[in-house]
Amino acid sequence: MNFQTAVKVFDPCTDSWRSLGKRAPHWLDWRSPTALVNGIIHWLTQTHKHKQYHEIVAFDYATEVFHEVPYPSCSSFRRNMYSLVELGGRLCAVVDAYCNGKIDLWAMKEYNVALSWSKDYIVGEHIHGNKRDFARIWETTICLL
Repeated sequence: MNFQTAVKVFDPCTDSWRSLGKRAPHWLDWRSPTALVNGIIHWLTQTHKHKQYHEIVAFDYATEVFHEVPYPSCSSFRRNMYSLVELGGRLCAVVDAYCNGKIDLWAMKEYNVALSWSKDYIVGEHIHGNKRDFARIWETTICLL
């Protein structure tokens, strides 16, 4: 089974879609959370080989090139990543810490540099309701912690 995704880009000048003639490097689910940071859209996705693991794939609209972005070094990222968001012009990852019931917000301080991920916020274990819904708060709300 081939899970590669055909790529088309909308051109507002011609008011039409055009094919890039290439495929995305990973299967991209249209329902996957995305974050737009500095003209680059980011998806949380899965590789073909390791369906249980998440990857961050980015598409740069200016160069029309895909690339992988390193993910935070936390052990729970690959199992329980809920959302990618933009916060303060930076790519951020909202991660369920899984083992301790907390939500972590990781920010990439220098774009595409693996060692620049920093855990900036930890939200306590007394979160009522669905943690997936809480992760969406970061997209639309300023949280006072």
